[in-house]
Amino acid sequence: MIIMVASNSEGVGRSTIAANIAAVRRLVGRTVLLIDLDPKKSSFEWSEARNSGNIQPQIPACVIKGKQFEEKIASLKSDYNDVLIDTDRRNTKGAQDALSISDMVIVPVRIAED
Repeated sequence: MIIMVASNSEGVGRSTIAANIAAVRRLVGRTVLLIDLDPKKSSFEWSEARNSGNIQPQIPACVIKGKQFEEKIASLKSDYNDVLIDTDRRNTKGAQDALSISDMVIVPVRIAED
């Protein structure tokens, strides 16, 4: 299953949500890949720190940039039960490509402040 976490709002927790879903799905025995499309690379860096610290479960992550996004995902998704995609808040070509191949999109929102 390909799950995309996307929102055009800043600070709504896209990376946190993607990373936590990846960790929970890994804990229940699924193979998981976390893909970071955000230039800040928060999800990728979280995974690298976790894995280098030998924190279980290990969660592989990668950054995919450039052309042939769909082909790269197609070649990777056959190796994993779940692919989590953390996106940037901008409407980029990568985000559009991720949306076109995702089975589910989670859209976090900020609660309005009165």
